[in-house]
Amino acid sequence: MKEYEIETVKCLSMSHLDASVKELEKASFQDISKKILELEDRDSIKEVAILQTCNRIEIYVVLEEYTAGEIIDEIAEEELGYSNSSKKLKLFEGEEAIKHLLRLSAGLESMIQGEDEILGQIKECFEKALENGSTGKILNKSFEKSIRVGKRVREETDINKGPRSIGSAAVKMCKKTQGSIDDLNFMLIGAGEVAELVCKSLEKRSYSDIYIVDKKNKRSKKLSEQFGGNPGLFLRVRKLL
Repeated sequence: MKEYEIETVKCLSMSHLDASVKELEKASFQDISKKILELEDRDSIKEVAILQTCNRIEIYVVLEEYTAGEIIDEIAEEELGYSNSSKKLKLFEGEEAIKHLLRLSAGLESMIQGEDEILGQIKECFEKALENGSTGKILNKSFEKSIRVGKRVREETDINKGPRSIGSAAVKMCKKTQGSIDDLNFMLIGAGEVAELVCKSLEKRSYSDIYIVDKKNKRSKKLSEQFGGNPGLFLRVRKLL
């Protein structure tokens, strides 16, 4: 890409490095496709993609003008609920935005360094943007490059030789403290993305039973149906603790 094209790329990032799980959850989007279309409707935004995981929310935009700071301020406040100058947010611009995306795909910005989950999430983010027709030459090249880099890093280095996700790290720690997890019963508090990763890791091993509790019965039921667990409400379980 030409230098003047790169300068139009901006990335607003809110992640586990600066925000709590509760703050990330509050800022998260219920319907990413709808939000993409809303952002694309803004006159100064030419391209847009949204990456949302349990640990981060990132909005990538390509702007019509280089000096469109007011647009970034509006997105920060209206979409994420914080001022652009807030310590909860980071703004990457131009080449730094592209470098950040490459580091992200390599797993260098993850809570578990080198984890594989983020690469799949970046692919999903790109696919969602393509489905909505919200990307163009600049973001297409950026995301395609990041996916290639993420794959190459994992093929040519040992970065992902340890636990490959938060879920597998949690199961590994449990095994380390308990000696063996065969035939154990498990209770997961929360039925979000991290709980799903733990369930995926447990599914590969032998365990007797798993209980999934959450504030919302609908979420615990959904995850239980997916992995054969037993759903429950956190309020009910908390009385027993």
